[in-house]
Amino acid sequence: MQIDFSAELCQDWDKLKAAMDERGNNGGVYRVHACGSSTENFKPTQRLLKQDPFGRLYIGMAASFTERFIVLLKSLRPDMKTLDHDFAVDYNSVPAVMALYPLETLHFTLRFSPTPRITESAELEAYRQEFGELPPFNMRL
Repeated sequence: MQIDFSAELCQDWDKLKAAMDERGNNGGVYRVHACGSSTENFKPTQRLLKQDPFGRLYIGMAASFTERFIVLLKSLRPDMKTLDHDFAVDYNSVPAVMALYPLETLHFTLRFSPTPRITESAELEAYRQEFGELPPFNMRL
C-alpha cells in the first residue's frame, strides 16, 4: 500500500497523522520526489545512466512513519529546522538545491512494509542497478 503527500499537505500535521493512523501507523519506505511548479508532475532528474522520470531525490525507511517521516518534515520547515534528518540537513545547507527544488514543490510517497529495512535496501539496490548510482541525497545503501 502506498500513499502520496504534497509538501502543502505535509504542513497540516493533523491531516497527515490521520492519514497515517488510518493505515495502522506502520513503517515502510518513503521517497522524496522533485516536482515541477505543479506537484502533480514529477520533475525528471538526470542520473549517471539515464533520467529518473520520477525525480527521486531520496529514499529512506521508517519503523514508524509518524516518528521518522514527521522528523523529516519538521526538519525541512524553515520555522522548525533541526539537525535530526540527514536529507533535510543536506537540502537546507545548499541554497542552489533549495532554489532548484523549492520545498513547496517536493512530493512524498510512503510505501507501507512489515520489513522496512529490507524493503529500503531492495529499493536502493534496484535504483542503483537502473540508474548506475543512488538517489542524489542517499549516501549509502
